Amino acid sequence: MGEQFWITLLAREFHGLLYIFGACLLSLVMTLKLYGVPRRRLTYVAILTLLSCLYFATETVDPLVYAVQLTPISIALAIIFEGFVPALAAWAAFALCGTLVVGNGWLPTIAGTSVMVLLGIYLNRRGSDSGCIPYARYLKRYMLLVAAHAAIYLAVAYGTGSGPPNGVALFWTLAGTLVSALIVSAVYHRVKHQEHLHMELIDAEKYQVIGQMAASISHEIRNPLTTAKGFLQLMGKEGINEETRERYREYATEGINHANAIISDYLNYAKPTRESEQPFDVRAELDGLMPWVTPMSTMADVEIRIQHLKDGPLLMLGEPKKFQQCMLNILKNAIESMPSGGTMTVMTWTEGGKLCIQVSDTGVGMSEEQLRQIGKPFFTTKEAGTGLGMLVVVQLIQLMSGTIRYRSKPGQGTICDIRFKRYEHARLNRTS
Repeated sequence: MGEQFWITLLAREFHGLLYIFGACLLSLVMTLKLYGVPRRRLTYVAILTLLSCLYFATETVDPLVYAVQLTPISIALAIIFEGFVPALAAWAAFALCGTLVVGNGWLPTIAGTSVMVLLGIYLNRRGSDSGCIPYARYLKRYMLLVAAHAAIYLAVAYGTGSGPPNGVALFWTLAGTLVSALIVSAVYHRVKHQEHLHMELIDAEKYQVIGQMAASISHEIRNPLTTAKGFLQLMGKEGINEETRERYREYATEGINHANAIISDYLNYAKPTRESEQPFDVRAELDGLMPWVTPMSTMADVEIRIQHLKDGPLLMLGEPKKFQQCMLNILKNAIESMPSGGTMTVMTWTEGGKLCIQVSDTGVGMSEEQLRQIGKPFFTTKEAGTGLGMLVVVQLIQLMSGTIRYRSKPGQGTICDIRFKRYEHARLNRTS
């Protein structure tokens, strides 16, 4: 048997193997964003069909190589790694091509491929696993299917008198099939393993977002609920008149309503929208927050100074509840940065088309590194903090087309500058 025969046989086996690897690679690249399992499987079937057509159009097909190597390797790959639908599609494609195009006997082809598909379905159902199956188990199933196909196909082929006449060529083709099956299963298992890890990473990120959201909600509603609790406790003190008690009751009710509004906002937090925007007076909103922060400042021995540098209303367009939520967080953080007492100054003014708010404190201050971390999830300078309060503040201010900037040095306090578009200026821009 000449050298040219072996070169031709090996070349045809190698070329067929390259097409299988091409289908694996293309399916990996094209399905990176197709997270739905049905879409990934259908894409794999389409790629395998396309490359099969290309194979027939450009290669010299050896019937023995096609029947003994390419057919079982491809169908077993679909059964073990892709599932029922791709397995049926691969079975139909290779059975039809093997009989109608390549010219192999229809009875051994149908018998070998059908037994392989039925056995594969049985093994998958019997040994169904969740998660990523170890490679040893995949390899056993894969090699069993390839061996079963070879046994049935050759038995029926020789029984019907259509078996391969060249025993040496058959032996080396079967040896090439064994080596190819080992290589293909190892490579494709590695691909599927990486895909499984990728999906686990996506799920982990989703769970992290859920946990972050839950922690953020608890952090945000703690402020108004703590204030409401304080006013309810003040209502129980002796010696207060009815007017003061009624005022405390109103403040407590407002705190509970505020907490309820925050929860409602977070239910739609995944898709933040600008809803029910209206012009409101920033000056009035800040003054209205003072009864909420006064109990905290009194307990921390912090003096609050409010300076409105412009007379009259300071109007901006937005959602008052979101604005209150942001400012309450900022004021609370300023008070907590002064554990030994100090002064918190709140200033408002206008500058061109901007409405400016500045909150400064005489607290412990922050370093340059800490300033860069403000607004990032889970960053906090407080021992019991979650690091999510400022994340919410930054996002809500950006939602209202505002900006926030911090300046600070260790031991010299912190200055928070917030700027929004003035309502009059924003209205002129919209109508012009």
